[in-house]
Amino acid sequence: MTSGHRGKAWIGRQPIFDRTRKVRAYELLFRSSSINAATFSDASKASAGAIVNAFLEIGIDDLVGRNAAYLNCSREILMSEACLALPRHRVVLEVLEQIDVDEELLARLSLLKTHGFRIALDDFVHAPEREPLLDLADVVKIDITAYRDEQLDGVVGQLSRWDVRLLAEKVERHEQYERCRSLGFNLFQGYFLCKPKVISRDRMHASRLATLRLLARLQDPATKIEELEELISADVTLSYRILRFLNSAVFGRPTRIESVKHALVMLGVIRLRGWVSMMALADMDDKPVEILGMAAIRARMCELLAERMNAHNPESYFSVGLFSLLDGLMDTPMDKLLMQLPLSAELNRALLRREGPLGRTLSTVCRYERGDWNELDTLTLEPSTFPETYFDALQWAQELMNALGLPATT
Repeated sequence: MTSGHRGKAWIGRQPIFDRTRKVRAYELLFRSSSINAATFSDASKASAGAIVNAFLEIGIDDLVGRNAAYLNCSREILMSEACLALPRHRVVLEVLEQIDVDEELLARLSLLKTHGFRIALDDFVHAPEREPLLDLADVVKIDITAYRDEQLDGVVGQLSRWDVRLLAEKVERHEQYERCRSLGFNLFQGYFLCKPKVISRDRMHASRLATLRLLARLQDPATKIEELEELISADVTLSYRILRFLNSAVFGRPTRIESVKHALVMLGVIRLRGWVSMMALADMDDKPVEILGMAAIRARMCELLAERMNAHNPESYFSVGLFSLLDGLMDTPMDKLLMQLPLSAELNRALLRREGPLGRTLSTVCRYERGDWNELDTLTLEPSTFPETYFDALQWAQELMNALGLPATT
């Protein structure tokens, strides 16, 4: 999730994945600028505010890159001239579920279609009076938590009469993803990527296994500074890339870092461990780049919040954010990964059960990402801290991915 610069506005940003778990779009969610007032009593005003901030305050390219932006649209927004001014090749217009279906609405949607806009039906519930919408829709979004398995079968069967793509919302577990995929859903929203399919250890990709072994050595407290220096320096490619990276514009350091030993002195052991871990993950073959980008945003936001709270060792907060998506990067359950990584007990508790200061901060960042701002633990910080730190983390992650030679996070 993000906000307008300096906390002037709040915009939810949730990725939409395809059947290969590649990000194809982002939904931009309208929200109020206050954590405790994320209501929809005036959907038109909120929707318009989100559109203005997405296209004018922040910039659609910074939010979604080359992907499509799904925009929640009230009836008033759909009927307005401002709607026609939107870039039709960049957006998908979501018709909210509470909008009444009548001839005026259907005529307007038909006009928008002729202008090249794509139409999505949000939280669609099949009913005879809403069937005319299906003749105009490109995407139908289904909240899968509202149905039992046998009911979901029936919904998919009913919608098979129309030429629409089905998007499963609130997919939180891998088995839900597999179930929806088998039913014929094309698109998915939710955090199933954090709950990857369980595979046996000997099937882990060779590069991922090598990366896990490197991470284990890096994170082992028993690894002395001299051994850490030798470990990094022994891999010529890795040491070259980490030095080039640390001297890039992302950091803007006045003093050039000339060696791994110099980096250890300048950055400290904990911080360098975090950066080398990031580099190792970025070097994986067949890496899910989007998850790495999400991990970078999460790691940086955790660290920024720790600094705002004057927490001890903010570098540890960076680590908990980075490793919180390690199961998605490795295609292995978190508990099995942590058995192979000698992380501290505090980090383990934070990653597995969201316990302790690290876990509490990680949980807060995850809630912010999902747009659960009414349930946000403010961590004794001002509410405006969260949009500011997320916006900073998003920009930082984009610069980071560029420095690593990877596609931007959006």
